[in-house]
Amino acid sequence: MPHEDITGGLKNAVARGQTVQQAMQSFLNAGYAREDVEEAARNLRSNPTSSILSPFKPLQQLKPANQIAQQTQSTAGGKKTWIIILILLLVVFGATLGVFFLYGDKILKALGI
Repeated sequence: MPHEDITGGLKNAVARGQTVQQAMQSFLNAGYAREDVEEAARNLRSNPTSSILSPFKPLQQLKPANQIAQQTQSTAGGKKTWIIILILLLVVFGATLGVFFLYGDKILKALGI
């Protein structure tokens, strides 16, 4: 196929949501010959299932950007919560050790040890 690069570019653009016409116009604006772009578009229309994009997921299976952002935000919020809990536990543990160092003798006498 003499215009594989153009055909592949057209497929990629269509997979990203552009129309074939918009993708063709992009190639024409980039300086490709009209005949080459039109031939690649005909090849694409006659064989839409050729495998240039086959390793990629179809567009409808991709997550929308807002779902990805929400997932990232919820993960970040969960991390913040665990960090705060860890800090509070360390403060409580440090305070307990401090009390034992300062008043350890009195505590042991009160317990009878």
